[in-house]
Amino acid sequence: MTGQRFMMRQTGSEADWASLLRFGAWSIMWLMAHILGGIVTGGALGAVGSLLPGPFRIAALAVLSALCLIWALAELKVVKLPMPQWPRQVQERWLVRLPWNLIALGYGFQLGSAVATRIKSTIIYAALFCALLVGSPLAGAFIMAIFGAARGLPALIVAPLVDSPERSIRLALRIDDYAGAAAKVNAGILVAAGVAVAWDLWALTVELIGR
Repeated sequence: MTGQRFMMRQTGSEADWASLLRFGAWSIMWLMAHILGGIVTGGALGAVGSLLPGPFRIAALAVLSALCLIWALAELKVVKLPMPQWPRQVQERWLVRLPWNLIALGYGFQLGSAVATRIKSTIIYAALFCALLVGSPLAGAFIMAIFGAARGLPALIVAPLVDSPERSIRLALRIDDYAGAAAKVNAGILVAAGVAVAWDLWALTVELIGR
């Protein structure tokens, strides 16, 4: 992505259109790979969740609701929690060894899967648990597909702002400056998720009692 606009300004109108088309194709592969990674993870978790007995799922939903609130506090640095994960990064040597289209697919799939790289936000755990406890491969795939798309879109949104290595560095520094705001947004999402899970749990409990 870095240097797309710079290259287009240098090579004329035909190269402009060619570069736009290449970047458009690359963007589609990048986003689709994120979504596919999420679908694979979410589908697998949903399939496992469908095998869980009903009482266990109800108890797990209660735990998830409480965990969402605790994770929100962790996002705000009020509490410190362990974050179990696979501590690896996507292969950087791919950048110099592989075609950009394969990089889009490889990077996108691993990042979209949520579990193939290190985890920096507790909101990922909430998404994974929701995909598990929804109890359906299709619903689990849908939940994690949304996660994959959300993880892949920011890079495409900021891409037009990066037309040189220097601007890339400046943009990265500015993004770091907004880390606190992002944590607050994540905390808000986690609180909303915790309340929504608690509400669903209550409705499910009332339905079971009514039977």
